[in-house]
Amino acid sequence: MFTKIVSIIWIILGIFWLVNPAALQNRFRKKSLKRIKQILFFTSFGIGVYFIGLTFKLQILYLKLIIFVLGVVVLVKGTVFLKSQLSDKFIEHFSKLSLKAFRIYAAVFTVVGIFLYFIK
Repeated sequence: MFTKIVSIIWIILGIFWLVNPAALQNRFRKKSLKRIKQILFFTSFGIGVYFIGLTFKLQILYLKLIIFVLGVVVLVKGTVFLKSQLSDKFIEHFSKLSLKAFRIYAAVFTVVGIFLYFIK
C-alpha cells in the first residue's frame, strides 16, 4: 500500500514537472544550498531504505539483487553528497540547466514512479 502511495506521488510530481519544468528550476534557484543538501540527503535516505525494504517483497532473485544494490548505492551517495564540497557545485550547476534537461529528469522521475506502481 505504501508503495502505491509513493509511486502515485512520484507520477503526479513527474507529470507536473514535465508540464511546468520552470517550477522545478525556480525552486532550485530560490532555496539555499544548505537546505537543498538536507532535502536531497533525506530524500535519498528515504529512497534507499525504501528500495532495501522493497527487496523483501520481491520474488524474482535478480530483481531483488538489482533493487538492493540500487538502494545501498543511493544511501551511500546521499551520505557522501551531504558532506562533500562537490555538492555545492553540483547544485549550482543543476539550477542553471535548461528547461529541456529538467523535462528529461521529470520524465525519468515519472517512469520510476510507474515502475514502482506495478511492483507487487
